[in-house]
Amino acid sequence: MGVTGISINLERESGVFYAGEVVRGTVSFTVNSSSVTCRGYQIHLRGRSHVHWHTGSGDNRTDYDGTTSFQDQRFTLHGNNYKTGVIDNAGEDAYFKKVQGSGVILIPCDDRDLGRMELIVRVMDEDFGKRDDLLGELVIDAANLARSGQMQSFPLNRNGKPEKGQVIMSAKMMPFSSIFPTNTASTTGMAVSRVALKDQCLVLTVHSATGLRRADWGGRNDVYVQCYRPPPTKEMVAGKKLPGPDKKTVLPEGTTTYPFAFQLRNDAPGSAEIPVGDRAYVRYDLYAHASFANWRDPSSRRTISVIPNRPTPKLELLSPAEHSTPFSPLYGCSCCGMKCCKEDGMVSTSLTIDRRSYAPGEKVVIGGKVVNETKKDLPVTVVLRQYIMLHTAGHASTQSRKDFILSQGLVSAGGDLDVASLSPCVMPHVFP
Repeated sequence: MGVTGISINLERESGVFYAGEVVRGTVSFTVNSSSVTCRGYQIHLRGRSHVHWHTGSGDNRTDYDGTTSFQDQRFTLHGNNYKTGVIDNAGEDAYFKKVQGSGVILIPCDDRDLGRMELIVRVMDEDFGKRDDLLGELVIDAANLARSGQMQSFPLNRNGKPEKGQVIMSAKMMPFSSIFPTNTASTTGMAVSRVALKDQCLVLTVHSATGLRRADWGGRNDVYVQCYRPPPTKEMVAGKKLPGPDKKTVLPEGTTTYPFAFQLRNDAPGSAEIPVGDRAYVRYDLYAHASFANWRDPSSRRTISVIPNRPTPKLELLSPAEHSTPFSPLYGCSCCGMKCCKEDGMVSTSLTIDRRSYAPGEKVVIGGKVVNETKKDLPVTVVLRQYIMLHTAGHASTQSRKDFILSQGLVSAGGDLDVASLSPCVMPHVFP
């Protein structure tokens, strides 16, 4: 295809970010010919969680899957085809605030676009394995929309005639350098190519597309919004379908480096690989590719790690707690749940904890007493038990648990143990 290399470089080489931070870096594409064309270069940040487990085996096996997308942003680095994220199963009404950043389209531009910037906007239904369906389209002056400083509603047309539905958008112009890193040679090791530098950037936000026609008779619309500058080689004719985007963008020969920036949501769930079921995870991926409309598009993927912002604990979780177990019999053994031996004696516990909310690495202050009225020494273990529940969209669920041993000791026969005398308990780094 002529694209021989794609490299994603981050300003923070570790690839570890806190929720709410901006992920900045560069993407470099290497092309070995001056005649290579495609739809353009894109980079995509996606955050999602996925679970899968099964029950039974063979003909009696049942599989369960669940996926949630909580961040979906795309940026066109080179070319004239810009898109929002996809709102799956939106049906007739798509609200882009459901997924962080999914409705934001960044379009680098020049100072001359501050006066007038004409864009064709299309609302589309994404279909796997076949051409996407056009739900409606319109033409806007994005510079005028930005100057208004307001959200505006636009009616849709299709094939030059009024169509069901409307799209609500807002826009603003910002200096290119205020959004994207431009001096990246020292931070990513790659300098941004001159061809990738612009004066301004249009931030077009699609808030919703509602009242849409139904394109899929066997399902619900998977909605995204596409926008592009009118192709100079194609004329817009009143009462006719608007021209589509140019699908043959010439790629610059050699290695070209483009900047990118994605804002993580403030409440982003933390990255996690969860050992429950067949697979369960929370992942954030950067995906850069050259779009040839081919499932074998040249691409590069890089996974980043996100550390969540923990909310301030509720006041009731910061107060002490206590729990007591009255004297209960202890049996020498049991068989099939039946106490088949005589009692060894009685045991009781009285425990206190300084609070009920902790961060990993904090000391857990536990007090109280264990009383042993049996005739043998008994082990005492302080355990943190974690319960993990996986859910699917169909409301199926499965549960697992894991124990973390915090401290251990021994209470003598006929004696008692001061729990505070055990080795210090430290809250482990549990996931997610």
